[in-house]
Amino acid sequence: MSVELKEYEQVLVGAGWFIPPYVPLAQIINAAERLKHVDGSERQNILEQTLKDMYWPERLAAMSLYRYAETPVLTMYKEIISESIEAHYLGLDHIAVSGLLPVIEGAARSLAEQRGIGFKGVRTLFVVLCDDCKQQAQEERLGTVNEVCSMMDSFKLFCKQHLYQSSEKYFLEDNTNRHGILHGSFSDKDYGRPLNFYKCLAAVEFLCWISAFKANVSWLLPGTSNQSKALGAYYQSLEALAVAKRNIFS
Repeated sequence: MSVELKEYEQVLVGAGWFIPPYVPLAQIINAAERLKHVDGSERQNILEQTLKDMYWPERLAAMSLYRYAETPVLTMYKEIISESIEAHYLGLDHIAVSGLLPVIEGAARSLAEQRGIGFKGVRTLFVVLCDDCKQQAQEERLGTVNEVCSMMDSFKLFCKQHLYQSSEKYFLEDNTNRHGILHGSFSDKDYGRPLNFYKCLAAVEFLCWISAFKANVSWLLPGTSNQSKALGAYYQSLEALAVAKRNIFS
């Protein structure tokens, strides 16, 4: 792994994110470069816009149809994921995030069980799961091994330092934190922005990628089809409804 890539890994984790699958490396590096020189609310705002550009409607439609629904373990949650995406485009990000968080934990537990991995506590779950995948990548020479290992390290840190950190110790203003959200410590004003959704959906996609380590499923972003284009257009129509609702209360 190059020094530069390690530096990008640290920048992304510092912003409360990680190196994601299904996204071109050049796009990830560009995002890290933009985030490197900003901090605080500006960094979170830039990250939110960056993720919105990465996870556009037609892309999520293709992933919903051809990855979440067809990948072992994740397929058990395909309806929940689909409903969470719809909620996001309707502007209901509190609901979207609350739907995805149990998927992240449930899928991770199932993947660990599938791999025969023991763990104590949910934060340990993601550590041992990522370490086991790193070992498999190194032993079987999966993909570009150094990049795969860097991705695993970044996701492990994201889960440990952010998503599953104690809510009292979470320091980023977006509050994408499992404990604060699901335990009710965070109220309306504390979260519910698109950034929360994008971070959680990216975590779901990371677990989808992990599942593909032991399944005959591509690591690449799926292509579009007439069906995915239609679903993407439907998501955009939901965005229009969300705007109409905001106008009622403005």
